[in-house]
Amino acid sequence: MTVVAFAVAAAAGAVVRFRLSPFGWRATLAVNLAGSFLLGLLVATRGAASDAATVFGTGFCGALTTFGTFA
Repeated sequence: MTVVAFAVAAAAGAVVRFRLSPFGWRATLAVNLAGSFLLGLLVATRGAASDAATVFGTGFCGALTTFGTFA
């Protein structure tokens, strides 16, 4: 079940990034800041080994930020 949730979260992050991409470098900066902040908030509250960190942190935030795009 975690794999399906991960795929859905990653798809959602990619769609958000794609929708913001026409706005240029400002959108890139905004999604990187938002993704990093959300990932830090998630790890601080839930811990890095939780299913939420896997699904939302790696899935959504990874697909949202340019690190996920670069990797």
